[in-house]
Amino acid sequence: MRKLPLAHRLLLLWFAATLAVLVVAGLLFSVLRGQQQWEEQTRTIDAAWHHLDTETEYRAQELAGMTRTLSESPKLQATLHLFDGYFDSERGNPDIFDFPARELALLLGESGRTSGIDWLLVSGRHGPIAGYAMQQNLYWSQRSEGEPVLFASKASLAPFEPIASIDLAAPANGSDKVRFGRCRTAPGIALLHDLPVVSAAGEIGRLSVGRCLDLAFIERTAGETGLAFAIGNDETLHSALMPPQALMTDSGKERELNLRWFTDLHLGRSGEHTFSTATAQLLDGPAVSFRFVRPADIGDASTGLLIGAGFASLAAVSLLVFIIGLIFMRREIMNPLDRLMQAVDSARSGHFVPVDGKLPDNELGTLARVLNETMTALTRERAHLHTLVDTIPDLIWLKDPEGVYLACNPRFEQFFGAKEEEIVGKTDHDFVDAELADFFREKDLAAVAADGPSTNEEWLHFAGCDYQGLFLTTKVPMRLADGTLIGILGIAHDITELRAAMDEIAGHRDQLEIKVRERTAQLEAAIELQKTTELALQEAKEVAEAASLAKSSFLANMSHEIRTPLNAITGMVHLISRAGVPPDQQERLHKIDLAGQHLLNIINAILDLSKIEAGKFELEENELQPGSILANVSSMMLDKALEKDLQLEIVNDVPGLVLRGDAGRLQQALLNFAANAIKFTDQGSVTLKVSREQEDEHGVLLRFEVRDTGIGIDPAAQARLFSAFEQADNTITRRFGGTGLGLVVTRKLALAMGGDTGVSSQPGHGSTFWFTARLKHGHASITAPSRPSIQGESAETLLARDHAHCRLLLAEDEPINREVALSLFSDVNLQVNVAEDGQQALEMATRGNYDLILMDMQMPRLDGLEATRRIRALPARQHVPILAMTANAFAEDRQRCLDAGMDDFIAKPVDPDILFGTVLKWLRKRAASQADSV
Repeated sequence: MRKLPLAHRLLLLWFAATLAVLVVAGLLFSVLRGQQQWEEQTRTIDAAWHHLDTETEYRAQELAGMTRTLSESPKLQATLHLFDGYFDSERGNPDIFDFPARELALLLGESGRTSGIDWLLVSGRHGPIAGYAMQQNLYWSQRSEGEPVLFASKASLAPFEPIASIDLAAPANGSDKVRFGRCRTAPGIALLHDLPVVSAAGEIGRLSVGRCLDLAFIERTAGETGLAFAIGNDETLHSALMPPQALMTDSGKERELNLRWFTDLHLGRSGEHTFSTATAQLLDGPAVSFRFVRPADIGDASTGLLIGAGFASLAAVSLLVFIIGLIFMRREIMNPLDRLMQAVDSARSGHFVPVDGKLPDNELGTLARVLNETMTALTRERAHLHTLVDTIPDLIWLKDPEGVYLACNPRFEQFFGAKEEEIVGKTDHDFVDAELADFFREKDLAAVAADGPSTNEEWLHFAGCDYQGLFLTTKVPMRLADGTLIGILGIAHDITELRAAMDEIAGHRDQLEIKVRERTAQLEAAIELQKTTELALQEAKEVAEAASLAKSSFLANMSHEIRTPLNAITGMVHLISRAGVPPDQQERLHKIDLAGQHLLNIINAILDLSKIEAGKFELEENELQPGSILANVSSMMLDKALEKDLQLEIVNDVPGLVLRGDAGRLQQALLNFAANAIKFTDQGSVTLKVSREQEDEHGVLLRFEVRDTGIGIDPAAQARLFSAFEQADNTITRRFGGTGLGLVVTRKLALAMGGDTGVSSQPGHGSTFWFTARLKHGHASITAPSRPSIQGESAETLLARDHAHCRLLLAEDEPINREVALSLFSDVNLQVNVAEDGQQALEMATRGNYDLILMDMQMPRLDGLEATRRIRALPARQHVPILAMTANAFAEDRQRCLDAGMDDFIAKPVDPDILFGTVLKWLRKRAASQADSV
């Protein structure tokens, strides 16, 4: 039998393989399609369960939040307190209980209608009070002649009428969690939340809230998931698209899903439907069933028919293609393939003959064109490479592994004095003496052994041009991808001139080393000088630090020594004023008090300036409102403005803005500007303004301004206003007093807060002083600070009324300050014992029980800090309030007092209102702690 051509055999094989593939593909398609549909249905049902679980959790959280909000309602708690407190004694009196119950019913009805809740019930310990259900406001009237009567109203203004009793109570579940339960207003189930209402006396009632899972919820769930949905053991509540036969299928196979509200999950298939069921336990009943159903795809039944029809059609087409292919193969493949093989054979012989004539428009024709283009490009690239190698001025050659030359360039031809065709096929022994030929061969083998470039220098004598030079020769082994050695590439570069230049450089290098040694000696001398300078700078720094420490110590001592007599002065002024004097004497005492306050302000300004310059100044960071700072400064300066008949205005461009910063220092800076403005303004107005200059994600740059209509400032004087002890008028005939410290302190405060200060003014046209501060964004609202007084009563009045029995210990070594303190406390009827030093205070605290101790810091024998530590170590003295009352006003003094065990800090000179307020605060705290411990 005649053997078929290869092309025909390929066609027959293709035809048979096609039929086999069709059969296998049909079977695989049926199996995989069924598996894919099952997985898709499973994913859809799983997604539906997760959606239902998430929706249930959301509704439960919403219900719990509303329940807690209602339970905290003042009206609800007040009603429950009324019923809890008076029900037993006033039971049967509708005049007492019906009105608050009816008001509570209206509140619950409004909440129920607004939030979509199905029922609400508030119960006291005696029973139900008020509620909401079936769109009706409900309350139970407490009648003495029988059971409570239920009244209902359908609107807030509709009258209440008696109706039949409704059972809305839910059983207490022992927790405040939302649970499934029976719907009280319609068939089905609901989400229930039963929460106790608790007051300080304990539980006073319960609040029960429910939201039913009605048919609207079922239809919405079915619409959102795309599946039929049913609830209930008998599936009486189900979506409209639920197939009737799908409600009677079994539970299927168990399936694991991470759900919060549903358990016992099963998945199965029945007929054309895929279903999944789960259960949930009711708070007041048996477990209830939930079911999702997904119908099977309509196209599944016809899959087999489609596969069969496709198989028959493809078989017929394959037979037709087989016949046409026989004709096509001969014309389009076999003949062009013969021509292509002829061209390949010519390329192998080294004389490529391109494929000519008309080429078929197929892969073979494309292959022939690619062959023609590739061979042409290779020929062109070979010519380019040959030209490149010939142009390079270095010697280039190629040997086989045995040392036989394969190629070389014209420069190498000059070395041997022969043409390339004369060199190719020969070895070094054919052109040079044996010793040099062996040297070349040794370097070839070294490159092969190193499996990388091998470099050496050698003198070469050219036979063709009688030239001798020093060459740097590099030889590299050439290998195929599999590592087979195919040859050795050599390149020799002429370095004769380079070597001569290097020798000349070596001579210069010797001279350079001499200069380097000279320069090194100079650098060593400079380094020694630098060390001497650094030592001097270190000594200067230590001297400066010692001077700064001495300055701080001096200022602290001076502050203490000034504040101590100043406390006596202001205290005596206060006592004399309280004793009653004629009006002219009262005016003189007022002037003395103002002078004392002015002196205290100067001391504080000097201390602030000293702390800033010493680097010990620290800023606090608390919540603040810029508008409150403006209001505080305005209230402080209002009386002075009214005395001069000036209008004091506030412009707040950042209302409601909450930031974080040091409100006290901002107020201090603004107060300095405001006081100057009022002092230098005789008529017109003074305006306090705050605005936002910049803002980013890190914070806000605020600008505070004080604008006045006063005398103005000469431009020449404006440049030195913010220097220490400087004023616009420094002459001895100046009209206005002052130290000039306020502006420099304000400037340093602004710089410390990331801002700056400035002034714009013209003589006779007023001035505008401004400063900026960078503050962080705030996160909380600010509430007004609590006041120690009640209904306008002062701390002094409260002390005299509520704490006259309290015993105080005063530790003070200065006689006048003792006299002032004793006089103040005698006015409020407090019992005060006096210790003249720390040792005596310790002994008295050991022997007697005191409600509060006032402790000076600097005292003879034993200072206040050590006395406080020893008192705290005594039994039963760990919680006695100890307040520092001292002239040491630095922040570090305050911290030292707190670290020693003191509870609070009062700086001298003492303001009586601050003293009374602080003592009242700590006496109240001590009384409260003693009451809690009883």
